[in-house]
Amino acid sequence: MNPRTRLALAAKELIPLRQGDLDGLCGLYAIINAVRLAIHPGQRLRHPQSKRLFEAGIVTLGRHRRLRYALHEGMTDATWRRVCEAVLAEADRLVAGSVTATWIFAGEARLEVRDMVRRVRRSIREGNPVLITLGGCYHHWTVVVGFNGDRLRLFDSASYRWVLIRSIGSATDHPLRRHQISPAGVIALSFRSLTGTVAARET
Repeated sequence: MNPRTRLALAAKELIPLRQGDLDGLCGLYAIINAVRLAIHPGQRLRHPQSKRLFEAGIVTLGRHRRLRYALHEGMTDATWRRVCEAVLAEADRLVAGSVTATWIFAGEARLEVRDMVRRVRRSIREGNPVLITLGGCYHHWTVVVGFNGDRLRLFDSASYRWVLIRSIGSATDHPLRRHQISPAGVIALSFRSLTGTVAARET
């Protein structure tokens, strides 16, 4: 099975964990959902293990005095990156392998949408779910799991299914586009398994 097909199968077989209606924790849910996709089908997180990832994110927000803000308003890129690092560190303790985050635009101040789409597609072909922030209309973190000619397909905590590529812009170059993408908020997750274990470790 090629990597892109494996990722598509994971998105079909798994159900996204849903964000609460009244909180701003879509960024945390996106990270956990992306971890679940990255390790599938070789390993799966049980509900208690997913809760441990959630707890790692909440603890990190509290430690940095950002929990109240995140609950009401969501997360800044900097806060979200701290949460992502904490959740992935906890994931590595729960699964037989390592989940790695690659900041696709690390060190780049500007983002060209065509380049962003090209790199996201490359990551999807490699079987790696991609976390992105959709500023503007949605103000929302989500996970890209596929694409076709004019859409990015989502695995999303708020039940969004896709986003039109032509509606995506950057705050600096296309401030009037429906969705604004930040260079700091485009991250691919990859997974390297240590064994052929079917399920995540017992804890």
